[in-house]
Amino acid sequence: MGSGRVFSLNVHASYACRNSGACCTAGWTIPVEPHLRPLIRAEWLFPKPDGACPEHDGKSGHCRIHRDHGESSLPVSCYQFPRRALIDDRGTFVTLSHFCPTAAALLVDFSGPLTVCADPLAFPAERPYEGLDARGEWPPLVRTDVLFDYESFELWERYLVETISGSREGVDATLARIAAIGERLRSWSAETGPLAPWTADALAAPAAKK
Repeated sequence: MGSGRVFSLNVHASYACRNSGACCTAGWTIPVEPHLRPLIRAEWLFPKPDGACPEHDGKSGHCRIHRDHGESSLPVSCYQFPRRALIDDRGTFVTLSHFCPTAAALLVDFSGPLTVCADPLAFPAERPYEGLDARGEWPPLVRTDVLFDYESFELWERYLVETISGSREGVDATLARIAAIGERLRSWSAETGPLAPWTADALAAPAAKK
């Protein structure tokens, strides 16, 4: 499944498998989809006693299925990992499981503030993504009787990412500042006008600046 544009954190935007082998030797049992069973000749890939997948080539570190038949021939579990997706009416938001050493290294080695970027090279829009499908569902709550619209919620998400990653304060001070802005957002009422421009102004107010 997929939906429109794809978004990710800039730290993940260059992801590519480096054959670290962590997922291939983790002792996971992998279901094989029916259309792949004639190729793989199994309904399940059961780990060997050492935890390695039977299709993992320990010498090269490569998956034999991926190497010989291409990524599209992988079981869905393998094709998707370490990607984790949220799909809503705005598009597809992809993050990575840091169980994957390559994904973890991207985070550890990255310097600079985190941001949400659109159309990252690592996650093309034409690729199928499976995850939590929230299309057609209500956006999150501003407070118990008010919903965000998606434009306002996106402003809030980006503010959280950029504030937490770029803060030079201690954790407690950063969280306190975020909580104060959250309370400011919760005070919105219809009399103040449309939520999106009001949210933008609230986030840009002096108390919200870094």
